[in-house]
Amino acid sequence: MTDLPEELTPPKRPILVWIISIFFFICTPFVLFSLVMTLLMVSGAIPVPESQRQFFESQSNFDHGATIINDIMVPIWAVLFFLLKRESLYVFLGMLALSVITITYAAVAEGMFSGLGALGLILIAIIFILNLATFYYNWHLFRKGVLR
Repeated sequence: MTDLPEELTPPKRPILVWIISIFFFICTPFVLFSLVMTLLMVSGAIPVPESQRQFFESQSNFDHGATIINDIMVPIWAVLFFLLKRESLYVFLGMLALSVITITYAAVAEGMFSGLGALGLILIAIIFILNLATFYYNWHLFRKGVLR
């Protein structure tokens, strides 16, 4: 029996790739739903619920645009990461940079964090730390040559 060349052998996925990918695949329908709802609310095709009107109206075109771009990038990254593609690192880096820019814009330009309270700030910090950990793991796999 002859060995297949390295580029034809199926890659071995570490268990964390499975766990992270499954999490993002489960989140993908919610992300896509969020994308569709954001587009419909921005366009005025559906009314914004009264309980969310103040928050939604406080969002700028930058906020809506960043949300739409991020919602498109999440499933793309999840597929690339699951397939162990090197490009997944660059897509996630783009998502991370967009998050930092969005958070900075929200904090400085809009004063968004003033009304969140301690729990809201803690949740944002946890999400950001999880994103940094996911990026680090993606980078680690890139450096080790696991991503092709």
